[in-house]
Amino acid sequence: MASQGEGREGPLQKFRDSHRRAGFQKALQKEIKDTFENFIAATAPSNRVSLLAPEMTNSVSLHLTKPKRIICDCPKPVYGASESLRFIPEPERLQKNYQARVATGERISEVWEQVYFRLMNIASKGRVYCHPEIRDSLMAALGPEGIKNCVDKVVSRF
Repeated sequence: MASQGEGREGPLQKFRDSHRRAGFQKALQKEIKDTFENFIAATAPSNRVSLLAPEMTNSVSLHLTKPKRIICDCPKPVYGASESLRFIPEPERLQKNYQARVATGERISEVWEQVYFRLMNIASKGRVYCHPEIRDSLMAALGPEGIKNCVDKVVSRF
């Protein structure tokens, strides 16, 4: 029986597939810039916090016209023998049954084998970095959810 999510590509996998494609980071930076500027245009200057004062927002917009002010990273989960959880029989048990120790040695945990790859896919993250001079203003205007929405929009186009 297939699980409910089987056959569907999750948001993290879509990000992994998209973020290395030509033009993705440039498109994401433009999406963030447009969203930021739309937020600023829709917010009355008297309601803005100091991070969104006109001199700050102008600086953020200027930064976002320059290359590589927004960059992405999504490390692939690392798979390999060094990542395995192994059973190593206890020394006392080994002494009692030397032949069994020689026959089995260390063995890979069956449970670990079943969950490791799923765990690595869950534990690995997609990351979006920005220039330190614009970080606080972007967070004040868009917040993590706004940035995520920008990423989702761009991923859907790639």
